[in-house]
Amino acid sequence: MVKILTIHVCIFYFADMESPQFYLNDDSTPRTSADVQEGNVLRLSCFVEGNPTPRVQLSKRHHKRDVVLSDSTTHWSNYSFEREVMCSDSGVYVCASWIEGFGSKRTQINLNILCE
Repeated sequence: MVKILTIHVCIFYFADMESPQFYLNDDSTPRTSADVQEGNVLRLSCFVEGNPTPRVQLSKRHHKRDVVLSDSTTHWSNYSFEREVMCSDSGVYVCASWIEGFGSKRTQINLNILCE
């Protein structure tokens, strides 16, 4: 006679996620604010280390709302301005990250475009 056993296993997983970090162009220094001359090209990048891999969203604050510019399911979310930056690009940019069921983190950068 064959006896079938059912075994229930509980697995506890501890997620780990660091605070998001902003980077400009190819600079490897994390930033919380930046002055950029009008007419320059700019790429904003946000990196979040986490396990499991967090979802990362880059947005611009506009009238108390965040307008999503980039959304990624990797550690990086990048946004390249399609043209040279203008004075109207000044403002607060937000990087939000989250791991489903484990919480979220946010950080922001104050981007000041130096107008001519």
